[in-house]
Amino acid sequence: MGIKEGLSVAEEYLEARFRLCRMVYMHKTTRATEKTLGTILGGIVSDTTNRKLAYQEPVSRYLAAEDQTLDLYLALDDSAVWSAFAFYRKFASQQVSDLA
Repeated sequence: MGIKEGLSVAEEYLEARFRLCRMVYMHKTTRATEKTLGTILGGIVSDTTNRKLAYQEPVSRYLAAEDQTLDLYLALDDSAVWSAFAFYRKFASQQVSDLA
């Protein structure tokens, strides 16, 4: 591959990254979802009334841990997060419950 082909590939890569940033990462739906998720997780962290319940599911266990170990982190996957939302709808504060 010559320099010209290499530059062309690099240019296409940078152009694709620019389009992704503009059309996906900065899309209003993506930003709203990130804000909602941040509010849910922030509410779980600040909710001190449910500390006993926090240890029943992996996301709250990870957020409540003083020492966030690799084992706690590895327990987090898509299914853990989705089941945490169902858990938060029943047992979390009103604001977190409504958002979940």
